[in-house]
Amino acid sequence: MKQLLLNPIILLLVIGIGLVYILLFYNSVSSNKKIATWIEDAGIFLFLFQIPGLSIEPFPRFHPMGLYNLDKTIPALVVQIAAYAAILFVLSPQLRRNLKDVIYSFSMITIKNPFLLVFLLLILLSAFWSETRDYTLKASSAFLLITIVSAYIGKRYSFEKLDKILRWNLALNAILSAYYALLVPSVGINATKNSWQGINSHANPFAALMALSSALWLFETLNNPKRRWLSGGLSLLSLYALQSAESAGARVNFLALISLLLVSRFLKRLSFHWAMFMIVLFLVVGISLSLVVTENLEAIVVDGLGKDLTLTGRTPLWEYLIVEKIALRPWLGYGFHGFWQPWRGSDNPAANSLDGKLWMPSGDGFWTPPHAHNGFMEIILELGWVGFFIFALSFIITLFAVVQCLVRKEPGYKPIDSILPLILFMYIIFPNLTISRLTEPTEIWCFYVIIAVGASLDPIRKQWNQKERMEPTYSPVPRRTSFQR
Repeated sequence: MKQLLLNPIILLLVIGIGLVYILLFYNSVSSNKKIATWIEDAGIFLFLFQIPGLSIEPFPRFHPMGLYNLDKTIPALVVQIAAYAAILFVLSPQLRRNLKDVIYSFSMITIKNPFLLVFLLLILLSAFWSETRDYTLKASSAFLLITIVSAYIGKRYSFEKLDKILRWNLALNAILSAYYALLVPSVGINATKNSWQGINSHANPFAALMALSSALWLFETLNNPKRRWLSGGLSLLSLYALQSAESAGARVNFLALISLLLVSRFLKRLSFHWAMFMIVLFLVVGISLSLVVTENLEAIVVDGLGKDLTLTGRTPLWEYLIVEKIALRPWLGYGFHGFWQPWRGSDNPAANSLDGKLWMPSGDGFWTPPHAHNGFMEIILELGWVGFFIFALSFIITLFAVVQCLVRKEPGYKPIDSILPLILFMYIIFPNLTISRLTEPTEIWCFYVIIAVGASLDPIRKQWNQKERMEPTYSPVPRRTSFQR
Protein backbone atom coordinates (compact mmCIF):
# COMPACT_ATOMS: atom_id res chain seq x y z
CA MET A 1 0.00 0.00 0.00
CA LYS A 2 2.81 2.37 0.91
CA GLN A 3 4.63 1.66 -2.34
CA LEU A 4 1.42 2.27 -4.27
CA LEU A 5 0.95 5.67 -2.65
CA LEU A 6 4.55 6.61 -3.48
CA ASN A 7 3.71 6.32 -7.16
CA PRO A 8 3.60 9.96 -8.39
CA ILE A 9 0.43 9.49 -10.46
CA ILE A 10 -1.45 7.70 -7.65
CA LEU A 11 -0.21 10.23 -5.11
CA LEU A 12 -1.40 13.19 -7.19
CA LEU A 13 -4.74 11.49 -7.73
CA VAL A 14 -5.20 10.93 -3.99
CA ILE A 15 -4.21 14.54 -3.23
CA GLY A 16 -6.62 15.80 -5.89
CA ILE A 17 -9.53 13.79 -4.50
CA GLY A 18 -8.66 14.97 -1.00
CA LEU A 19 -8.69 18.61 -2.11
CA VAL A 20 -12.10 18.15 -3.73
CA TYR A 21 -13.57 16.76 -0.52
CA ILE A 22 -11.95 19.54 1.52
CA LEU A 23 -13.54 22.16 -0.73
CA LEU A 24 -16.92 20.41 -0.52
CA PHE A 25 -16.76 20.37 3.28
CA TYR A 26 -15.66 24.02 3.29
CA ASN A 27 -18.62 24.99 1.12
CA SER A 28 -21.02 23.10 3.41
CA VAL A 29 -19.61 24.76 6.52
CA SER A 30 -19.85 28.18 4.86
CA SER A 31 -23.45 27.86 3.71
CA ASN A 32 -25.23 25.66 6.25
CA LYS A 33 -25.04 26.39 9.96
CA LYS A 34 -26.40 23.00 11.02
CA ILE A 35 -23.80 21.12 8.97
CA ALA A 36 -21.11 23.50 10.23
CA THR A 37 -22.08 22.81 13.84
CA TRP A 38 -22.17 19.06 13.23
CA ILE A 39 -18.71 19.03 11.63
CA GLU A 40 -17.35 21.22 14.41
CA ASP A 41 -18.78 18.89 17.08
CA ALA A 42 -17.31 15.88 15.27
CA GLY A 43 -13.91 17.56 15.14
CA ILE A 44 -13.99 18.39 18.86
CA PHE A 45 -15.14 14.83 19.62
CA LEU A 46 -12.17 13.36 17.74
CA PHE A 47 -9.78 15.82 19.38
CA LEU A 48 -10.89 14.87 22.89
CA PHE A 49 -10.98 11.18 21.97
CA GLN A 50 -7.39 10.97 20.78
CA ILE A 51 -5.73 13.53 23.08
CA PRO A 52 -5.17 11.08 26.00
CA GLY A 53 -2.71 9.23 23.77
CA LEU A 54 -4.03 6.14 21.99
CA SER A 55 -2.04 3.15 20.78
CA ILE A 56 -4.19 2.11 17.82
CA GLU A 57 -3.68 3.49 14.33
CA PRO A 58 -3.97 6.10 12.96
CA PHE A 59 -4.26 8.16 16.14
CA PRO A 60 -0.58 8.13 17.22
CA ARG A 61 0.38 9.65 13.85
CA PHE A 62 -1.76 12.74 14.43
CA HIS A 63 -1.33 13.33 18.15
CA PRO A 64 0.19 16.79 18.90
CA MET A 65 3.05 15.04 20.70
CA GLY A 66 4.24 13.93 17.28
CA LEU A 67 5.14 17.54 16.45
CA TYR A 68 8.22 17.29 18.69
CA ASN A 69 8.78 13.51 18.65
CA LEU A 70 12.44 12.92 17.76
CA ASP A 71 11.56 9.73 15.88
CA LYS A 72 9.09 11.51 13.61
CA THR A 73 10.19 11.55 9.97
CA ILE A 74 9.88 14.71 7.90
CA PRO A 75 7.27 13.25 5.48
CA ALA A 76 5.15 12.09 8.43
CA LEU A 77 5.47 15.52 10.03
CA VAL A 78 4.41 17.19 6.78
CA VAL A 79 1.33 14.93 6.57
CA GLN A 80 0.41 15.73 10.17
CA ILE A 81 0.73 19.49 9.68
CA ALA A 82 -1.18 19.27 6.38
CA ALA A 83 -4.02 17.43 8.17
CA TYR A 84 -4.16 20.17 10.82
CA ALA A 85 -4.19 22.85 8.12
CA ALA A 86 -7.00 21.11 6.22
CA ILE A 87 -9.16 20.87 9.35
CA LEU A 88 -8.50 24.52 10.16
CA PHE A 89 -9.41 25.54 6.61
CA VAL A 90 -12.65 23.54 6.59
CA LEU A 91 -13.75 24.95 9.95
CA SER A 92 -12.57 28.53 9.28
CA PRO A 93 -16.09 29.88 8.45
CA GLN A 94 -17.46 28.41 11.68
CA LEU A 95 -14.47 29.71 13.64
CA ARG A 96 -15.00 33.22 12.27
CA ARG A 97 -18.62 33.13 13.41
CA ASN A 98 -17.74 31.87 16.89
CA LEU A 99 -14.72 34.11 17.46
CA LYS A 100 -16.32 37.47 16.75
CA ASP A 101 -15.99 38.35 20.42
CA VAL A 102 -12.55 36.78 20.90
CA ILE A 103 -10.95 40.05 22.07
CA TYR A 104 -13.62 40.52 24.74
CA SER A 105 -13.28 36.88 25.81
CA PHE A 106 -9.50 37.14 25.98
CA SER A 107 -9.72 40.28 28.08
CA MET A 108 -12.17 38.58 30.46
CA ILE A 109 -9.87 35.57 30.90
CA THR A 110 -6.88 37.89 31.37
CA ILE A 111 -8.69 39.78 34.11
CA LYS A 112 -10.11 36.73 35.88
CA ASN A 113 -7.19 34.30 35.52
CA PRO A 114 -4.07 36.26 34.49
CA PHE A 115 -1.63 33.71 35.89
CA LEU A 116 -2.72 31.10 33.35
CA LEU A 117 -1.45 33.35 30.57
CA VAL A 118 1.73 34.16 32.52
CA PHE A 119 2.34 30.43 32.97
CA LEU A 120 2.00 29.82 29.23
CA LEU A 121 4.36 32.70 28.49
CA LEU A 122 6.91 31.23 30.91
CA ILE A 123 6.71 27.88 29.10
CA LEU A 124 7.51 29.56 25.77
CA LEU A 125 10.32 31.63 27.28
CA SER A 126 11.89 28.57 28.93
CA ALA A 127 13.53 27.74 25.60
CA PHE A 128 16.08 30.48 26.42
CA TRP A 129 17.46 28.62 29.46
CA SER A 130 16.87 25.07 28.25
CA GLU A 131 19.95 23.04 27.24
CA THR A 132 17.99 21.86 24.18
CA ARG A 133 16.41 25.06 22.88
CA ASP A 134 15.03 23.66 19.64
CA TYR A 135 13.37 20.73 21.35
CA THR A 136 11.87 22.91 24.10
CA LEU A 137 10.60 25.40 21.53
CA LYS A 138 8.91 22.66 19.49
CA ALA A 139 7.42 21.04 22.60
CA SER A 140 6.14 24.36 23.97
CA SER A 141 4.64 25.27 20.57
CA ALA A 142 2.72 21.97 20.45
CA PHE A 143 1.61 22.58 24.03
CA LEU A 144 0.39 26.05 23.08
CA LEU A 145 -1.52 24.55 20.15
CA ILE A 146 -3.60 22.22 22.31
CA THR A 147 -4.05 25.04 24.82
CA ILE A 148 -5.63 27.22 22.12
CA VAL A 149 -7.94 24.39 21.02
CA SER A 150 -8.91 23.70 24.64
CA ALA A 151 -9.57 27.38 25.29
CA TYR A 152 -11.84 27.44 22.24
CA ILE A 153 -13.76 24.44 23.61
CA GLY A 154 -14.12 26.16 26.98
CA LYS A 155 -15.46 29.28 25.29
CA ARG A 156 -17.65 27.56 22.73
CA TYR A 157 -19.42 24.84 24.71
CA SER A 158 -21.58 24.95 27.78
CA PHE A 159 -20.71 22.44 30.48
CA GLU A 160 -23.93 20.56 29.66
CA LYS A 161 -22.88 20.12 26.03
CA LEU A 162 -19.31 19.27 27.05
CA ASP A 163 -20.60 16.59 29.41
CA LYS A 164 -22.48 14.91 26.56
CA ILE A 165 -19.40 14.94 24.33
CA LEU A 166 -17.16 13.61 27.10
CA ARG A 167 -19.53 10.83 28.15
CA TRP A 168 -19.84 9.37 24.66
CA ASN A 169 -16.14 9.95 24.09
CA LEU A 170 -15.25 7.89 27.15
CA ALA A 171 -17.89 5.28 26.35
CA LEU A 172 -16.31 4.72 22.94
CA ASN A 173 -12.93 4.37 24.63
CA ALA A 174 -14.34 1.82 27.09
CA ILE A 175 -16.03 -0.25 24.35
CA LEU A 176 -12.98 -0.32 22.09
CA SER A 177 -10.72 -1.01 25.06
CA ALA A 178 -12.84 -3.99 26.09
CA TYR A 179 -12.64 -5.34 22.55
CA TYR A 180 -8.85 -5.05 22.36
CA ALA A 181 -8.27 -6.31 25.92
CA LEU A 182 -10.40 -9.42 25.37
CA LEU A 183 -9.73 -10.19 21.70
CA VAL A 184 -6.43 -8.47 20.87
CA PRO A 185 -4.41 -8.77 24.11
CA SER A 186 -1.18 -7.75 22.38
CA VAL A 187 -2.70 -4.27 22.19
CA GLY A 188 -5.21 -4.14 25.05
CA ILE A 189 -3.15 -5.79 27.81
CA ASN A 190 -0.20 -4.08 29.47
CA ALA A 191 2.66 -6.56 29.20
CA THR A 192 4.39 -5.34 32.37
CA LYS A 193 1.41 -5.12 34.74
CA ASN A 194 -0.60 -7.88 32.97
CA SER A 195 -3.68 -5.67 33.28
CA TRP A 196 -5.97 -3.80 30.92
CA GLN A 197 -4.68 -0.72 29.17
CA GLY A 198 -7.22 -0.83 26.37
CA ILE A 199 -6.53 1.43 23.43
CA ASN A 200 -4.43 3.72 25.62
CA SER A 201 -0.66 3.76 25.90
CA HIS A 202 -0.53 2.68 29.55
CA ALA A 203 -2.77 1.12 32.19
CA ASN A 204 -2.69 3.99 34.73
CA PRO A 205 -3.96 6.78 32.40
CA PHE A 206 -6.55 4.34 31.03
CA ALA A 207 -7.78 3.57 34.54
CA ALA A 208 -8.06 7.28 35.34
CA LEU A 209 -10.19 7.81 32.22
CA MET A 210 -12.44 4.91 33.18
CA ALA A 211 -12.90 6.38 36.67
CA LEU A 212 -14.11 9.61 35.06
CA SER A 213 -16.31 7.71 32.60
CA SER A 214 -17.98 5.64 35.29
CA ALA A 215 -18.65 8.74 37.43
CA LEU A 216 -20.14 10.78 34.57
CA TRP A 217 -22.38 7.94 33.38
CA LEU A 218 -23.50 7.25 36.96
CA PHE A 219 -24.47 10.91 37.32
CA GLU A 220 -26.42 10.64 34.05
CA THR A 221 -28.13 7.49 35.36
CA LEU A 222 -29.27 9.25 38.54
CA ASN A 223 -30.40 12.49 36.91
CA ASN A 224 -31.85 11.44 33.56
CA PRO A 225 -34.58 8.77 33.48
CA LYS A 226 -34.36 8.42 29.69
CA ARG A 227 -32.37 5.33 28.65
CA ARG A 228 -31.32 4.80 32.25
CA TRP A 229 -30.45 1.18 31.48
CA LEU A 230 -27.95 2.34 28.85
CA SER A 231 -26.32 4.89 31.16
CA GLY A 232 -26.11 2.37 33.97
CA GLY A 233 -24.64 -0.26 31.66
CA LEU A 234 -21.93 2.07 30.38
CA SER A 235 -21.12 3.11 33.95
CA LEU A 236 -20.69 -0.54 34.95
CA LEU A 237 -18.60 -1.29 31.86
CA SER A 238 -16.29 1.62 32.71
CA LEU A 239 -16.07 0.45 36.32
CA TYR A 240 -15.18 -3.08 35.18
CA ALA A 241 -12.48 -1.66 32.90
CA LEU A 242 -11.17 0.40 35.84
CA GLN A 243 -10.94 -2.72 38.01
CA SER A 244 -9.24 -4.66 35.20
CA ALA A 245 -6.58 -1.94 34.87
CA GLU A 246 -5.52 -2.62 38.49
CA SER A 247 -4.62 0.95 39.40
CA ALA A 248 -5.00 1.84 43.09
CA GLY A 249 -4.65 5.54 42.33
CA ALA A 250 -7.52 5.43 39.83
CA ARG A 251 -9.69 3.60 42.36
CA VAL A 252 -9.11 6.37 44.85
CA ASN A 253 -9.91 8.87 42.09
CA PHE A 254 -13.18 7.05 41.39
CA LEU A 255 -14.16 7.06 45.06
CA ALA A 256 -13.40 10.78 45.27
CA LEU A 257 -15.54 11.54 42.20
CA ILE A 258 -18.43 9.41 43.48
CA SER A 259 -18.23 11.10 46.88
CA LEU A 260 -18.49 14.48 45.17
CA LEU A 261 -21.53 13.38 43.21
CA LEU A 262 -23.26 12.16 46.37
CA VAL A 263 -22.70 15.41 48.28
CA SER A 264 -23.08 17.80 45.34
CA ARG A 265 -26.71 18.68 46.15
CA PHE A 266 -25.75 19.44 49.75
CA LEU A 267 -22.79 21.59 48.65
CA LYS A 268 -24.93 23.49 46.18
CA ARG A 269 -27.21 24.71 48.99
CA LEU A 270 -24.27 26.24 50.88
CA SER A 271 -22.92 29.75 50.56
CA PHE A 272 -19.77 30.23 48.54
CA HIS A 273 -17.53 30.49 51.62
CA TRP A 274 -18.87 27.32 53.25
CA ALA A 275 -18.76 25.41 49.98
CA MET A 276 -15.16 26.52 49.48
CA PHE A 277 -14.26 25.38 52.99
CA MET A 278 -15.84 21.96 52.43
CA ILE A 279 -14.10 21.48 49.08
CA VAL A 280 -10.69 22.39 50.52
CA LEU A 281 -11.28 20.00 53.42
CA PHE A 282 -12.28 17.31 50.93
CA LEU A 283 -9.08 17.91 48.96
CA VAL A 284 -6.85 17.70 52.03
CA VAL A 285 -8.42 14.41 53.16
CA GLY A 286 -8.62 12.99 49.64
CA ILE A 287 -5.02 13.80 48.71
CA SER A 288 -3.73 12.34 51.97
CA LEU A 289 -5.69 9.11 51.50
CA SER A 290 -4.66 8.90 47.85
CA LEU A 291 -0.96 9.12 48.67
CA VAL A 292 -1.22 6.60 51.51
CA VAL A 293 -3.22 4.08 49.49
CA THR A 294 -1.10 4.42 46.37
CA GLU A 295 2.18 4.20 48.25
CA ASN A 296 1.18 1.00 50.01
CA LEU A 297 -1.04 -0.85 47.54
CA GLU A 298 0.15 -0.04 44.05
CA ALA A 299 3.69 -1.00 43.13
CA ILE A 300 5.89 0.58 40.54
CA VAL A 301 7.05 -2.30 38.37
CA VAL A 302 10.79 -2.70 38.27
CA ASP A 303 12.41 -4.24 35.17
CA GLY A 304 12.88 -7.83 36.31
CA LEU A 305 12.23 -7.58 40.01
CA GLY A 306 8.44 -7.91 40.19
CA LYS A 307 6.53 -5.74 42.66
CA ASP A 308 7.48 -4.21 45.97
CA LEU A 309 4.35 -3.65 48.07
CA THR A 310 6.05 -1.79 50.92
CA LEU A 311 8.14 0.76 49.04
CA THR A 312 6.87 1.83 45.63
CA GLY A 313 9.87 4.04 44.95
CA ARG A 314 7.98 7.30 44.56
CA THR A 315 8.87 8.81 47.93
CA PRO A 316 12.64 8.22 47.60
CA LEU A 317 12.43 9.50 44.02
CA TRP A 318 10.73 12.75 45.08
CA GLU A 319 13.27 13.27 47.86
CA TYR A 320 16.17 12.67 45.47
CA LEU A 321 14.80 15.04 42.82
CA ILE A 322 14.30 17.85 45.34
CA VAL A 323 17.71 17.49 47.00
CA GLU A 324 19.90 16.59 44.02
CA LYS A 325 18.25 17.98 40.88
CA ILE A 326 15.87 20.81 41.72
CA ALA A 327 18.50 22.34 44.02
CA LEU A 328 20.78 22.85 40.99
CA ARG A 329 18.19 24.99 39.16
CA PRO A 330 15.67 26.04 41.78
CA TRP A 331 14.20 29.21 40.27
CA LEU A 332 13.46 28.56 36.58
CA GLY A 333 14.16 24.85 36.24
CA TYR A 334 15.56 23.01 33.24
CA GLY A 335 13.12 24.34 30.66
CA PHE A 336 9.90 22.87 29.33
CA HIS A 337 10.54 19.16 28.66
CA GLY A 338 14.20 19.88 29.30
CA PHE A 339 14.84 17.46 32.16
CA TRP A 340 13.95 13.88 31.15
CA GLN A 341 16.08 13.45 28.02
CA PRO A 342 17.47 9.87 27.92
CA TRP A 343 18.50 10.20 24.26
CA ARG A 344 21.32 12.55 25.34
CA GLY A 345 23.14 9.78 27.17
CA SER A 346 25.41 11.03 29.95
CA ASP A 347 24.29 14.62 29.22
CA ASN A 348 20.74 13.75 30.28
CA PRO A 349 19.94 16.22 33.11
CA ALA A 350 17.98 13.49 34.92
CA ALA A 351 20.82 10.95 34.85
CA ASN A 352 22.91 9.90 37.83
CA SER A 353 25.06 7.39 35.94
CA LEU A 354 27.25 7.35 32.84
CA ASP A 355 24.71 5.32 30.86
CA GLY A 356 22.40 8.35 30.84
CA LYS A 357 19.74 6.87 33.13
CA LEU A 358 18.45 7.72 36.59
CA TRP A 359 18.79 4.63 38.77
CA MET A 360 16.76 4.55 41.99
CA PRO A 361 16.88 1.79 44.64
CA SER A 362 13.75 -0.31 45.10
CA GLY A 363 13.65 -3.41 47.29
CA ASP A 364 16.63 -5.57 46.40
CA GLY A 365 17.32 -3.87 43.06
CA PHE A 366 16.96 -0.65 41.07
CA TRP A 367 14.44 0.92 38.71
CA THR A 368 14.67 3.72 36.15
CA PRO A 369 11.77 6.21 36.46
CA PRO A 370 10.74 7.76 33.13
CA HIS A 371 9.24 10.81 34.88
CA ALA A 372 8.76 12.31 38.34
CA HIS A 373 5.55 10.36 39.07
CA ASN A 374 4.00 13.63 40.23
CA GLY A 375 2.67 16.27 37.85
CA PHE A 376 3.26 19.17 40.23
CA MET A 377 6.89 18.21 40.86
CA GLU A 378 7.33 17.98 37.11
CA ILE A 379 6.46 21.68 36.91
CA ILE A 380 9.19 22.48 39.46
CA LEU A 381 11.72 20.47 37.47
CA GLU A 382 10.87 22.19 34.20
CA LEU A 383 9.98 25.73 35.31
CA GLY A 384 11.40 25.99 38.83
CA TRP A 385 9.71 27.35 41.91
CA VAL A 386 8.78 30.48 39.98
CA GLY A 387 6.78 28.42 37.49
CA PHE A 388 5.21 26.36 40.25
CA PHE A 389 4.17 29.48 42.17
CA ILE A 390 2.60 31.03 39.05
CA PHE A 391 0.72 27.84 38.24
CA ALA A 392 -0.43 27.50 41.87
CA LEU A 393 -1.98 30.98 41.71
CA SER A 394 -3.80 30.06 38.49
CA PHE A 395 -4.88 26.77 40.09
CA ILE A 396 -6.35 28.52 43.14
CA ILE A 397 -8.19 31.07 40.98
CA THR A 398 -9.65 28.24 38.91
CA LEU A 399 -10.77 26.45 42.09
CA PHE A 400 -12.60 29.61 43.20
CA ALA A 401 -14.32 29.85 39.79
CA VAL A 402 -15.27 26.16 39.92
CA VAL A 403 -16.87 26.54 43.36
CA GLN A 404 -18.75 29.62 42.11
CA CYS A 405 -20.21 27.44 39.34
CA LEU A 406 -21.15 24.85 41.96
CA VAL A 407 -23.19 27.26 44.12
CA ARG A 408 -24.71 29.28 41.25
CA LYS A 409 -28.51 29.25 41.55
CA GLU A 410 -29.65 30.98 38.36
CA PRO A 411 -32.87 29.80 36.64
CA GLY A 412 -32.16 27.23 33.94
CA TYR A 413 -28.77 26.33 35.42
CA LYS A 414 -28.75 22.52 35.28
CA PRO A 415 -27.09 20.18 37.82
CA ILE A 416 -24.40 19.07 35.37
CA ASP A 417 -23.46 22.72 34.72
CA SER A 418 -22.72 23.01 38.43
CA ILE A 419 -20.92 19.76 39.09
CA LEU A 420 -18.94 19.04 35.88
CA PRO A 421 -16.26 21.76 36.44
CA LEU A 422 -15.62 20.38 39.93
CA ILE A 423 -15.50 16.77 38.68
CA LEU A 424 -12.93 17.68 36.02
CA PHE A 425 -10.96 19.71 38.56
CA MET A 426 -10.74 16.70 40.88
CA TYR A 427 -9.84 14.47 37.94
CA ILE A 428 -6.89 16.76 37.25
CA ILE A 429 -5.59 16.61 40.81
CA PHE A 430 -5.67 12.94 41.80
CA PRO A 431 -3.89 11.30 38.80
CA ASN A 432 -1.12 13.90 39.05
CA LEU A 433 -0.28 12.83 42.58
CA THR A 434 1.34 9.65 41.28
CA ILE A 435 1.82 10.12 37.52
CA SER A 436 3.24 13.05 35.53
CA ARG A 437 0.79 14.24 32.90
CA LEU A 438 -0.20 17.73 34.01
CA THR A 439 1.98 19.64 31.54
CA GLU A 440 1.90 17.00 28.82
CA PRO A 441 -0.29 17.46 25.72
CA THR A 442 -2.96 15.14 27.12
CA GLU A 443 -6.56 15.37 28.27
CA ILE A 444 -5.52 16.51 31.76
CA TRP A 445 -4.12 19.84 30.56
CA CYS A 446 -7.02 20.16 28.10
CA PHE A 447 -9.53 19.74 30.94
CA TYR A 448 -7.70 22.29 33.05
CA VAL A 449 -7.77 24.92 30.31
CA ILE A 450 -11.40 24.12 29.46
CA ILE A 451 -12.64 24.62 33.02
CA ALA A 452 -10.36 27.62 33.61
CA VAL A 453 -11.75 29.35 30.51
CA GLY A 454 -15.29 27.98 30.79
CA ALA A 455 -15.68 28.91 34.46
CA SER A 456 -14.29 32.39 33.80
CA LEU A 457 -16.77 33.00 30.98
CA ASP A 458 -19.70 31.09 32.49
CA PRO A 459 -21.42 34.17 34.02
CA ILE A 460 -21.72 35.82 30.58
CA ARG A 461 -22.36 32.68 28.52
CA LYS A 462 -26.13 33.08 28.92
CA GLN A 463 -25.98 36.46 27.19
CA TRP A 464 -24.07 34.91 24.28
CA ASN A 465 -26.63 32.10 23.92
CA GLN A 466 -29.48 34.61 23.79
CA LYS A 467 -27.60 36.64 21.19
CA GLU A 468 -26.91 33.53 19.12
CA ARG A 469 -30.61 32.56 19.12
CA MET A 470 -31.45 36.03 17.80
CA GLU A 471 -29.05 35.73 14.82
CA PRO A 472 -30.60 35.02 11.39
CA THR A 473 -30.38 31.52 9.98
CA TYR A 474 -28.30 30.58 6.94
CA SER A 475 -31.21 29.65 4.69
CA PRO A 476 -30.73 31.26 1.24
CA VAL A 477 -34.52 31.34 0.72
CA PRO A 478 -36.48 33.88 2.84
CA ARG A 479 -38.86 32.20 5.25
CA ARG A 480 -42.57 32.80 4.76
CA THR A 481 -44.36 34.31 7.70
CA SER A 482 -47.93 33.53 8.71
CA PHE A 483 -49.03 36.84 7.08
CA GLN A 484 -47.69 35.67 3.68
CA ARG A 485 -49.60 32.41 3.66
